[in-house]
Amino acid sequence: AASCSSPAAAALEMPPAGPQSVAAARGLATKRPYDMEVLLAAARLPHREGISGTSSGQPPGMEAPKQLQHQRRDPSVKRSETAISEESSHRKASSSSLRRTSVRTKFTTLSSATALAHFADWCEEKHDDMLAVWRKLDVDGSLSLSKQEFTRGVTQLCYKGDLKKLWAVLDRDRTDVISFFNFLPEVGLDLARLKRWSEVKFGSVSALFHAIDKDKNGKLEFQEFAAGCKKEGIPDDLHRSLRTLFRIIDSGSPQDTRGALVESELQFLQRWQCPAYLWAEPDEQALENFRRAVLPMGMGNPLVAWRKVFDKAGSMRVNYNEF
Repeated sequence: AASCSSPAAAALEMPPAGPQSVAAARGLATKRPYDMEVLLAAARLPHREGISGTSSGQPPGMEAPKQLQHQRRDPSVKRSETAISEESSHRKASSSSLRRTSVRTKFTTLSSATALAHFADWCEEKHDDMLAVWRKLDVDGSLSLSKQEFTRGVTQLCYKGDLKKLWAVLDRDRTDVISFFNFLPEVGLDLARLKRWSEVKFGSVSALFHAIDKDKNGKLEFQEFAAGCKKEGIPDDLHRSLRTLFRIIDSGSPQDTRGALVESELQFLQRWQCPAYLWAEPDEQALENFRRAVLPMGMGNPLVAWRKVFDKAGSMRVNYNEF
């Protein structure tokens, strides 16, 4: 009961990291909304875009139509214009599905977050996905939205859902402001780590752009962006997120220039003051020291320690600054 009452109480008695604890963290991250930020920071779970290969070696939804499979088995059969058209339509549909999968947060699967699931469905139906809606709402590129900004923005976009319930899910730390991390936590984590890596290795996000712009034409298409990041040593667990990261940056550009990044599009990332816990490496010894210091204050009981040290108001939640 104590470990389920609050994320901090659970953290106090979390066993040392290992395959079983990481697996447990993955399970908890999809079930308990208020544990997500704690688990992401503590377990450093790599962002997966929710796409796994099939037995044929192709992503789900990318299997060729049966007619084309038959023609490939028999090279003598000429592909008709109709078959080519079918394959083209199939690829477009699959591409759209992959894009949506990469930016739909797992929070939408929670039974307590049905308002968010409804909002995500609306985003995909009317505006491509949640990422596209965020960029329309975040006009100044600050990667944060006040309650007034959010409410006014989605109303102007003609969203008809329950805004009070939706805001209650998004504003998990009850500050009346949501960050991009609150909106799309998995993608926000990767974006923060891209920013941190570029600043440590190159000094700034702009310097990263110039380092991988090999032909010096002032533009980066996806293949050049991905190849450059990999060559320069971007962390391995960000490789699968490169296309999503490219979309985040590119989605802020005018429609007629989509598909290639320019340096000015990275300025929002340069300005973002992301909290250190999004990119900090876990410190297991510090966690053990933390347990030893705090548990005695609760006479060895994690829930008592939680209430006595952190949650004196009894709200059953503590944001990062309070912690």
